[in-house]
Amino acid sequence: MLAGVTEADGGVCSLRGVDAVKILEAEFGARYTLDGVYDLLHRLKLSCLVPRPRHRKNDPQVMRQWLEDAPLLSGR
Repeated sequence: MLAGVTEADGGVCSLRGVDAVKILEAEFGARYTLDGVYDLLHRLKLSCLVPRPRHRKNDPQVMRQWLEDAPLLSGR
């Protein structure tokens, strides 16, 4: 779970609380409620929400220019 996504995960790039419940029971025999899993994740200082990663082809300068040129977002 902490190592991240592998090909064996079938392309899953994030885990939900219910997924953590299943993993904890399958791998450790530990039965947790959903609230218990979120409490455990919090105590382990794991975040249940993370920012969306930026695409490797993302160009910050092009994004800035688009925001400046967008008529409804520019404040003109």
